[in-house]
Amino acid sequence: MGCLLMVILGESVISGVISGHNIELKSRRLAYYGAMMLTILMAFSFGLIYYAVIPPRELHAYRRSVSHGIGFVWVHWAMLCSLLAMGTGVKFVVSSLIHDEHPSMERGQIYLLFFSLAISMLCLVALRALHFWGVQPTASDPPRIRRIKYSWWAVISVWFFIPLSLGLYFGASSTAVRPMVAMFATVPCVLGYAMVETVLTHVLDTDGFGDIKPEGLDEDNTVRVSSYHAIK
Repeated sequence: MGCLLMVILGESVISGVISGHNIELKSRRLAYYGAMMLTILMAFSFGLIYYAVIPPRELHAYRRSVSHGIGFVWVHWAMLCSLLAMGTGVKFVVSSLIHDEHPSMERGQIYLLFFSLAISMLCLVALRALHFWGVQPTASDPPRIRRIKYSWWAVISVWFFIPLSLGLYFGASSTAVRPMVAMFATVPCVLGYAMVETVLTHVLDTDGFGDIKPEGLDEDNTVRVSSYHAIK
């Protein structure tokens, strides 16, 4: 699933680049290169968040129950489809920047870009719940740590409302929405999510609660289940 996700994220970047391959170098606008950088940053941030959500083998949804495993597969299909739609929205952005004298986005294109991103962010929450709901926080956590972890759950559970609200706002706008404005609005939705999780993970690590010991493991096999265990 992870490999397929990276293929789809890469496709959104490559399709945007290909859209301008037949345009002369001197005719390419600076905004075209800016959109490419923002697309790469968005794809990288989403991939970082996805792989950080993956838990140790002992805590994987496949090992929790049959229903958790089935949910894990179906949530992935929903997320991959929404990422394909998001890649199409990015292609609309780049195409408008290249071919239009006064680039602007249609309402349907705005909805496609922002709503598909919102669905993808919601799927990330669902994946985290399939792995960690009922596991984190633990009964042995001190009250302060429990508050931090519950705050973590609260923040990421409503994060998808940000791109959803932006899509509704831009779609209802009476003025034309420039493609670069749309791209500048989507990137913080993903990058901000990663930054929030990074800060909360650092707080837990500082207090000595960045690791947990799944039941049945020896002390030497303690594994990290905080958000960024995969890259730390």
